[in-house]
Amino acid sequence: MASTSRDPNGRKRILFTDGNGDGKVIRLGKMPVKDAEMVRTHVEALNAAKIAGNPIDNDTAKWLRKIGGELHAKLAALGLTDPRITGAATVAEYVASYAQHRADVLQGTRTNYGIVAARLLAFFPGTTPMRNIVEGDADHWLVCFKTKYAGPTVSKSIKVARQFWAQAIRDGIATVNPFAYLRTLSEENTARAFFVDPTTIQRVLDACPDDEWRLLIALARYGGLRTPSVPLTLQWPDVNWERDRVRVVAPKTKHDDGGERWVPLFPELRVILAEAFDRAELGAVHVITRYRDTNANLRTHLSRICRRAGVKTWPRLFQNSRASRETELCEAFPIRVVAEWLGNSPKTAPAHFTQTTEDHFRQAAQGGAKSGALTAHFAAQQHSAEVCTVSQKSTEGYANWGDMRTVTTTSGTTQNYLMTPTGFEPVSRP
Repeated sequence: MASTSRDPNGRKRILFTDGNGDGKVIRLGKMPVKDAEMVRTHVEALNAAKIAGNPIDNDTAKWLRKIGGELHAKLAALGLTDPRITGAATVAEYVASYAQHRADVLQGTRTNYGIVAARLLAFFPGTTPMRNIVEGDADHWLVCFKTKYAGPTVSKSIKVARQFWAQAIRDGIATVNPFAYLRTLSEENTARAFFVDPTTIQRVLDACPDDEWRLLIALARYGGLRTPSVPLTLQWPDVNWERDRVRVVAPKTKHDDGGERWVPLFPELRVILAEAFDRAELGAVHVITRYRDTNANLRTHLSRICRRAGVKTWPRLFQNSRASRETELCEAFPIRVVAEWLGNSPKTAPAHFTQTTEDHFRQAAQGGAKSGALTAHFAAQQHSAEVCTVSQKSTEGYANWGDMRTVTTTSGTTQNYLMTPTGFEPVSRP
C-alpha cells in the first residue's frame, strides 16, 4: 500500500514499502491533493506489479507515457519503471522496452513482440541507433529473412517491425519508418493445413490418459475453441445444458468486444462434457483443473498421445483441429453463422480455416452436391446431345439452308432455328 503525506509548506510526498520491506519516498513538490492522490494510485499499482512480477495495467501504462520527465525519472530511480529512452536509443534498447510497455495487449502478443525483436537483432547490430536504420537496410533484412521463413511469418514480422518504428517516430527516437514500404506477403499457409478426420480424432480421444485431456481435444476439434487459452477460462456455469449452448469468453478478443460469444453444444462435444461433469469434484468451478499452467507445453503432451494412438501428428495440433471443425460447419451453415460461433470473421474463415477435404473430391466424382445439381446437369447434357443427334438426321436435306439447330425451351417443346454458316458471332465488318 502507498500513502500520501502533506508537508507544512504544501508539498506532497508518496510513501510506500517495496518488495524488500524497505520504505521509499517520492517527493512531488507542490501540487493539488487530487493530483497527488492520482500519483499515489499509480505508484501503488507499479509497486504491486513489480512485487508480483506481473505487467502493469493499461491505465497505469498510459499514465506513465503522459507524465513529465522529472516524475518519470524519480519512479525509474526507485525501480518502479524503466528509464525513458533518449533520442539516441539503439535498436536493442528500444525494441526491448516496446514489449515491456505494451500493457494493453495480452502476454502472448508481448511474447510475439519479443520474438520479432530477436529476429531484427539477428540482422541489425543492437548498438545501431534507431534513427540510423533506413529503407535500404529494411530491404536487405527482408531478402535475408525470406530465405529462412515462410510467407506468413515474414508478413507478420514486417507488421510488428512497422509498429516498433511507428512508435519510435512518435517518441522522437526515429524520423522515418524504414519498414513502411515493404510489401507484406499473404498470411495464408496452406502448406501446414491439415484436415483431422473424425476417425483419427476418435483414436486420439481413446488414447487420452484422463477426462481432462479428452475435454481439451474435444473442445478444440468439436467445439472449435482456441486451445489452450479459451478452455482454461471455461467454467461449468458457462455450460447451459437446457439450451444446448456454451458461453465462451475469449482472451484474444476480450479487449475489443468483451470476448463473449455462445457456441452450440454439439452432440459430439455434449457427450464428452457430460461424462466429465459427472466425474468432476463437488464444487469444481473450472472445466479444466489439472492443466491450468499456461507455461505447460500441451503440444508435446498431445504429440505423445497421438503416438500412443498410432496416428501421425499433424502440423498444428490444436489449430488444425479447430480449422477442421470450421470446415465441417461451413458445409451445413452460413459462413457468417459459423464465424460468429467460432469467434473469427467471415473474411478470415476461408483464408485461414476452411479447407478442401478428400470428401469434397469423392462427392464431386460421385455426382456432386447432395442436392443432385451436378447429376441433373450431366443428365441434361446427355439429353441435349441425343436431341442434337436426332436433329442432325432430320435436317440433312437442308444443307443449302445453313446450320439448323434444335433448342429445347423451358416449356419442354423443341423448336428449330435456322443459323447462318458463320456461327454464333455476328459477321465482322471490313
